[in-house]
Amino acid sequence: MSKIYDFLKDVYPFFVLTALNEEPNGRPFGAICEIKDKLYIATSPKKTVYKEMVKNPNVTLVAIKSGTRDWIRVKAVAYETGILPLKAKVLSLCPILKKHYADENDPNFAVFELTVTSAEL
Repeated sequence: MSKIYDFLKDVYPFFVLTALNEEPNGRPFGAICEIKDKLYIATSPKKTVYKEMVKNPNVTLVAIKSGTRDWIRVKAVAYETGILPLKAKVLSLCPILKKHYADENDPNFAVFELTVTSAEL
């Protein structure tokens, strides 16, 4: 997992692609973290991307390193986690999220664990 994380943590933004009603949607994300060999991203339940991941948890992450031809495509299944100590850890590892979410109890803060099904570097 670390190769995926090492690539994505240095790329801003990377894109999370979802699908709803067979229509693809892509959005820039700026924070990802790895905890015990698992990847995590965060969003708000108010956002459409949250609703799409809940309805269809199959996602793709794509990114390219600026000034290079190095790219990554990661297919994963996104599962929301409500484990408060884990959400607190995500906030501590991704300080940029603190601009948007007060703490792990913030009702607008949702964390998704990504189960990687394939990756191309």
